[in-house]
Amino acid sequence: MEPPREGSLDILSLRALVPHLLAASSNDECLAAYGFVAAGALEGADRCFRGPIARVEGLVDRSKWRIGTPGNIWSVDRSWFVYTDWDLWGTKVSGPQSLIDRLIADPDLETLVWSRPD
Repeated sequence: MEPPREGSLDILSLRALVPHLLAASSNDECLAAYGFVAAGALEGADRCFRGPIARVEGLVDRSKWRIGTPGNIWSVDRSWFVYTDWDLWGTKVSGPQSLIDRLIADPDLETLVWSRPD
């Protein structure tokens, strides 16, 4: 078993997350972006993509220096946003409470409710 690369969501968690994101969107299209380092820090490297949410896993492509999942993924309708933090080794999901509740209830996802202090 290998841990995910820094700044990358592991594939099993991504596979569990995608159906929840689809259910929370008004359509199946999203944008996905790699940070400069995660894209191999190559000049002219493709770092932002638009397409079906279900195809995000296909963006991991070692031959194009994309060795992990995108750091940012968001719905074109702006109903949710996924941010994988390079330094904290964690992924944050923002969206409607119904999405968050489904993520917390999913036994295949390890979740932590992170609330703003009063």
